[in-house]
Amino acid sequence: MKVILVAAAEDEALEAAAWYESQQADVGDTLMQELAVILQAIEERPDRFPFIETLRGRRFRRAMLRRFPYSIIYELFPDEVLVLAFAHTARRPNYWLSRSGRH
Repeated sequence: MKVILVAAAEDEALEAAAWYESQQADVGDTLMQELAVILQAIEERPDRFPFIETLRGRRFRRAMLRRFPYSIIYELFPDEVLVLAFAHTARRPNYWLSRSGRH
């Protein structure tokens, strides 16, 4: 299934990678590699990750990164997966709820 990142989610991932890279060489690359692995897993089986929220008929799922405190928040549609956020697990809970369900 096709996985699409909304611009805000892509920006969040790039900002996180840049921050980690500024702390230690190659750690930003490691974060992006782990993100790619999780996105591949979502693409292969988008229903494997748990639901976290239901809001006005919308159901959101979360895939957690293993080595970094981030999760990928996404919504599953019949023809695609829309990634709404690359969210830090200890900051601003549910800030992404206002993001559009379709791009």
